[in-house]
Amino acid sequence: MRRKVFFRLAWVMCVLLFASLGCQLVNNVRDVVALASEAVGLATDIDIEGLATDIDLEGIATEVDLEQLATEMEAITTEIDLESLITDIPLLDETPETVATPIGFPSDIPIMEGDKYNMSGTPTQLEYSIDVEVNAAVDFYRREMAARGWAEQSNHIIEGEAELVFQKGARKARVKITEDFFFGVMIEILLEG
Repeated sequence: MRRKVFFRLAWVMCVLLFASLGCQLVNNVRDVVALASEAVGLATDIDIEGLATDIDLEGIATEVDLEQLATEMEAITTEIDLESLITDIPLLDETPETVATPIGFPSDIPIMEGDKYNMSGTPTQLEYSIDVEVNAAVDFYRREMAARGWAEQSNHIIEGEAELVFQKGARKARVKITEDFFFGVMIEILLEG
């Protein structure tokens, strides 16, 4: 789990870095456009015959105030409050939402205990994310479905995902468990019959 948290933080830091670089690029492009506009205006005002004597190359080189430019760039980067930015992005502050089982979803289908995210569904389908490993979710559904009278009919388990099919009378339940980058696993349950 620590590895996932590390990758989540690394991902957020990359997004923030690219956002910061993007802001700097936009400001630099804006400055270039402004300078180009001034240069177009200057080009129409220049006396071609006196060109060599009228241009003060030393004055042009000193017009760019590098200290002021650095101060403005620092002000831009300090205006970005990283802590509030992370908590403003939904689901990255690791605070689970209050979730409820959809109305009409069968009570003989177990739902894992713990911090659940993005729970949604209908009486015949349920989807939620929870911070556990794939193997833990597979073990849970095998144990809890059997305890509720469901028989495992088939399974397909590979690294990072699993699909379990259970049957109880004429009803079938497909439980798909997929590793999720942000929240541990995503669990999808589809009922038939």
